[in-house]
Amino acid sequence: MKKLFICLFALLCGIPAFAQQGISGIKSGTNENVTIDHPRFLVFAGFAAWVENEGIYQFGAGVKIPLKYGFSLQPEIFYDKRYTEFLTRINTGSLCTVTAPFLEFPLQIQWGKDFGGVRPYLFVSPFMGVGLGSVKGRFKTNLNNSSDISYNATSFRDSGIKPFILGGGAGIGIEVLKQFQLSVQYNSSVSDFINYHVENDVVRQFWTDYKETGNKGRKFFEDFFFQVTILF
Repeated sequence: MKKLFICLFALLCGIPAFAQQGISGIKSGTNENVTIDHPRFLVFAGFAAWVENEGIYQFGAGVKIPLKYGFSLQPEIFYDKRYTEFLTRINTGSLCTVTAPFLEFPLQIQWGKDFGGVRPYLFVSPFMGVGLGSVKGRFKTNLNNSSDISYNATSFRDSGIKPFILGGGAGIGIEVLKQFQLSVQYNSSVSDFINYHVENDVVRQFWTDYKETGNKGRKFFEDFFFQVTILF
């Protein structure tokens, strides 16, 4: 996984030079009115609105690539902790809370207008994520009408959560002096990514209940994130 991270970061480092070449080529052509800024490196950190839940946070790096008409692309790579919790309606007291770390790869698509060094913008951000490290999961359910039974999961495999997610986000932000970005976004996975045949009886019973209740309740791995970005 460390080698994958290094390769992907090297790829991000190559994007500005490639994009700058393309922009220079445009400027050297017949169109002299092109005013596209050069690509910028960026680093950022964010935290979730539900900060009481296990200290959910994210941090990473990326590249901002300005385009025409106020658009820009912002490919990123970051480490993210995600939290979710569910109650089921079949077995009274059935409950799970999960904190799972992911390495994620969003492509933020921005549109905004510069007002003298202050640029408000809107964006969407589709992403994919790969599970990274251990999972902290607590499952409590009721088996065979006995008292509640608990199980603590420590990996994606024994939590029944597949270590791969797809999702998307949308939000608003403001860029100041082309040096800082402040943004807030809502994002969520687009699928539950559950292995309903997980080996542990307690976990399997919980996810079976979850499926039979129609996946009611909070969406899977959703949150509002506040993000602070520095551009170089």
